[in-house]
Amino acid sequence: VQRVAASATVEEPEALAARYLRDAAIAVVPGARSILGRAFAGSSNAAMALHLDELAAAGFKKVLVFCNARNAVERYAAALPGVTRFGEHVYAHHGSLAKHRRERAERLFQSAP
Repeated sequence: VQRVAASATVEEPEALAARYLRDAAIAVVPGARSILGRAFAGSSNAAMALHLDELAAAGFKKVLVFCNARNAVERYAAALPGVTRFGEHVYAHHGSLAKHRRERAERLFQSAP
């Protein structure tokens, strides 16, 4: 049986592969641009809005927010449009969304200035 695991957001892929797979071969594809990241430990909608506003004030034009649970993605996506400096440009994206909703979010995010 062959197993393939893929992720765009793993900090230590070797450690994760060793945890779940035997004799894993790691393939890392370098990106064409660097991606900056900042940790956020809050959980309230207000704290997230403040954090996003701070990122916007620091010059960030687009922000991806990774959550530990899908319900957090849905909660923030429902609460934050129109509340931060990103205006209405807040989109939910996770594997349980219908394909057309995921693709719409990807298209809108990619085309945003």
